[in-house]
Amino acid sequence: MISEHLNNDFFDFIEKNSKESISRLRLKFHNKKTSFNMDFALIQIECRQKTSKKLEDFLKNPMFIFPTLLSSEQASHQSIAYYHASLLGKDKNILDMTAGLGIDAISFARRGADVTAIELDKIKCEALQHNIKAENINNISVINADSVNWIKQSSYLFDTIFIDPARRGNDKSRLYNLHDCSPDVVSLQDEIMSHTKRLLIKASPMLDVSETLRDIENASAIHVVCVEGECKEILIEINQENKLRNFFAVDLNRSGHILSQLKYNENDGQQEIVYAQDIHSSHYLYEPNAAVMKLSPWKVLSSKFPNLKKLAPDSHIFISADLYDDFPGRIMRIEKEINKKDRNSLKGIPINIVSRNYPLSADSLRKDIGAKEGQDDFLYASRLGKKPVLLKCARVQKR
Repeated sequence: MISEHLNNDFFDFIEKNSKESISRLRLKFHNKKTSFNMDFALIQIECRQKTSKKLEDFLKNPMFIFPTLLSSEQASHQSIAYYHASLLGKDKNILDMTAGLGIDAISFARRGADVTAIELDKIKCEALQHNIKAENINNISVINADSVNWIKQSSYLFDTIFIDPARRGNDKSRLYNLHDCSPDVVSLQDEIMSHTKRLLIKASPMLDVSETLRDIENASAIHVVCVEGECKEILIEINQENKLRNFFAVDLNRSGHILSQLKYNENDGQQEIVYAQDIHSSHYLYEPNAAVMKLSPWKVLSSKFPNLKKLAPDSHIFISADLYDDFPGRIMRIEKEINKKDRNSLKGIPINIVSRNYPLSADSLRKDIGAKEGQDDFLYASRLGKKPVLLKCARVQKR
């Protein structure tokens, strides 16, 4: 029982040694008698160190605990959980079929939903029950059960069901295809949908979107969600009330606020892509963020930003004389096109290098021109049509 390990000395030890080396602590307290389980206390310190940015808000509570090291690795980033919770709308009756550490379930409950959280692992259930009490939350019911068997025997109807299938195999290898994850939501989707109007499936950011839409034919929305530019997940939504399939490319900050969002439906993006014929200094360069790159909605971008021109079919970099402050990605002002004579001027200069569809990688190009690691300035290596080009740029700060 986890509760047997928890006393004032346990939490005092964790707080006092929160920044200490785990290996040093293990050596220092080896074979020393304490009033608590030392191994479990060291797990808490290690988990807190590993998730200091990922779960910053949750770790403000000194009583929050982790059942295992793996649970800290598998837990949702807090900003992702906040985004999940923001999708609930007026839904008040939520089932989390794979509760785990409970970051999503707690986030749902904090928004006022009544949450049923199912978790197969008994130790994780005990930890979740402790954390709910520590957070003073009274609208989560924790059930220790196999959620697939539980739902097959249940007659309950939920406003929303959330599931995060396990993406590790028996040999601890990472799994990406929905069929390979546990439970297999592709084969179970009809059973699950008989208990709800809406299903949210959290999936790997490595998942192929086209393949996903073949597996989940009735998907009503695909959300590609990033945190500060890093793609964290693909969220698949099945909503019986939605008639059009929607797509969302979302970039969040670490507090869960939306930095940028591109939203479109399956009927958008009818405008053909226009390709640039030349490049001018003082024009703007646009690099789509990771979420947009995952969805590849190039015609949609051309429709939403009408004077945007693509450098080349495989470059996925755009330019325009117009400033689109709400573009979902990095915005640059082109200072000059670098020719052969200009390359020597970059030697020893600190500059960020981005290579897209260029003959050399960013690292190879940096060595070739002798530039240092960058700070504020950028060198974009790409193609204008078939011609390789180097563009020196400065970042444009969004308002």
